[in-house]
Amino acid sequence: MKKLLAALCLLPSLAMAQSSPNWPPGYTPSVPEIEAEFASKLDVGNPNFITTNTTYTIPTDYLTLPAAFAALAAKSIATDVTVTIQLPAGITTSTTPYQLYHPNSNQIIVKGQLPTTTPFTVTGVSGTAGAYAVTGTVSSATGILQGALVELFDAAGCSYTSPSTACLHQGAWVVASVSGNIVVVTNTNWHGGAPPNSTVMSMRVYPTTLKWMGSANGIQAYHGYYSNLALLGDNTANAIGFSGYIPNGAVAEKDGVLTVDHVIANGWDLAGFAGIDKFAATITNAVSSNNGYYGFYYKEGGRARCNSCVASGNGYEDSTEGVSAGFIAKDNSTLNLADPISIGNRRDGLAATFGMILVENANPPLAGWNDYSFDLYGGKMQMQTWKSYGEVHNCILADQGSQFLGRSGVCNTPTVNGVEATGLSVVDAQSMTLTGVGGVTPANGVKAGSGAVIYAQSTNQTTALANAAYLAQDGGSIDNTSASGSVNSTPTTGTVGNNNGFIGQKNTSTAVPNTVGKLTTPGVLSAGTKFTTSGCSVSSTSGGATAGVFTLGANSCTVVVTLNGATGFTATNGWQCVAVDRTAPTVLIGGNSSSSATTASFVIPAGAGATDVIGFACTGY
Repeated sequence: MKKLLAALCLLPSLAMAQSSPNWPPGYTPSVPEIEAEFASKLDVGNPNFITTNTTYTIPTDYLTLPAAFAALAAKSIATDVTVTIQLPAGITTSTTPYQLYHPNSNQIIVKGQLPTTTPFTVTGVSGTAGAYAVTGTVSSATGILQGALVELFDAAGCSYTSPSTACLHQGAWVVASVSGNIVVVTNTNWHGGAPPNSTVMSMRVYPTTLKWMGSANGIQAYHGYYSNLALLGDNTANAIGFSGYIPNGAVAEKDGVLTVDHVIANGWDLAGFAGIDKFAATITNAVSSNNGYYGFYYKEGGRARCNSCVASGNGYEDSTEGVSAGFIAKDNSTLNLADPISIGNRRDGLAATFGMILVENANPPLAGWNDYSFDLYGGKMQMQTWKSYGEVHNCILADQGSQFLGRSGVCNTPTVNGVEATGLSVVDAQSMTLTGVGGVTPANGVKAGSGAVIYAQSTNQTTALANAAYLAQDGGSIDNTSASGSVNSTPTTGTVGNNNGFIGQKNTSTAVPNTVGKLTTPGVLSAGTKFTTSGCSVSSTSGGATAGVFTLGANSCTVVVTLNGATGFTATNGWQCVAVDRTAPTVLIGGNSSSSATTASFVIPAGAGATDVIGFACTGY
């Protein structure tokens, strides 16, 4: 009996030995090889283990997309195997979110039917801001459903090089009616007036529309690939069309990466697309229109790379025009944008509120007919160049220590200020072109206040202004060396209010603005005793008392600069400085992190090279 038991105990090891892979002695298999071997030996015939590429069709294999998600939750997917869920044409409605969390969700594809494209010729526009009825004809109305979403794009006269109000047609709009080849869509742009009523463009028809009713969110997912979908909300209760998702109790880092291609969203009370709490997304050819506050919304470490995305007509909940935006990065989140378009939104085109937006410019980012094109509050934006058209207020607004880097931009016909910085912010907008700035009082081309610094060298202004071409006040500074243009500026008594401001070079106004508190000079030379440094093993210095360059000997450290060196120079309160990494200009230093009456401290980030040359300039206050 004991011998029999011993033999039985040996059976599993004998079985394993007989089924062991034929790997040579000393060979170390890779993880995929081990997984494949286990799949072939232990899961053969297991209906809950998917070992080959599989497509599930809705409603044939599963009645609904949530039913397919529920079924997949009980299954495992082998490495290098893809599961595709194919959705049907038509409008599918739901009152609950579609939630997918799966250990292998990065191997799951959800796609609608392939979109089609037809020419769309506008024949009439009626209505008011936020609710325009755009009527046009199509060559074929096949697949265009009343109540579904379509995308309008490539409007004649709308381009990165020469934008016009024809751009206001672009977006993801609800089809209000279809009669023969006549289609009416609802366009919700807020500024710039009615879109042109005789424009030719393209209409992309999305056969698969998913619609949610009530307060439900749309698709919530952790990983995965989603394409060819129209996501339609019903404008209620803080809902989001497409966002990251972790179920309660799940043991996983909130670092899912979603891939989205040709997905459009409309009618979501909070945002069309969102990433919150470290979620990330790669989004291509997405359009987000007519959402309550935001087109694309990322906060609390959320990240997204958005390629060729459009945000238009967002902000119907923002009646005070205070917080809505086409694209927004908040609270340590980051948006990487390539060729973005943000038009007709109720407040901002692009906004960074203690977050960061980085733009890769194959084409300059186009922001137009919003309240503000680029709005920063404690945030950062960086781009090679930019274009802003027809804004209700400013092309650029920077506050609360923000940093904006974008040269050779175009600021066309804002009605308040072209570029405005305050609250110790730094704006580098050199070589920009300002045209048509003005329309309300006060209206300034470039305005710096409250310790802010604006670099406006080589700026060209061709404007009619109610106030000043360059206005520095309350400790603000503007460098407009080599500025040019023809400025007709008639100051209004009592509205200039300069106070201890500084302007580097006199503007070319035919009527000189009020200069109380301004210093007008061809330039400023920092003389006196050369500054001294401590920290970061600085190897060499050159310059004057309050400006110059120093060469690092380390990074991830702090350089303390003593103004006017051994002689000393005592400010009333402290120093506001700007600093740049001249060796690697894309490394953001921004300015000093703190100061005393005689010193300024600069935090050198890890991204700076250990031997980089840092340039700085300080103004006492």
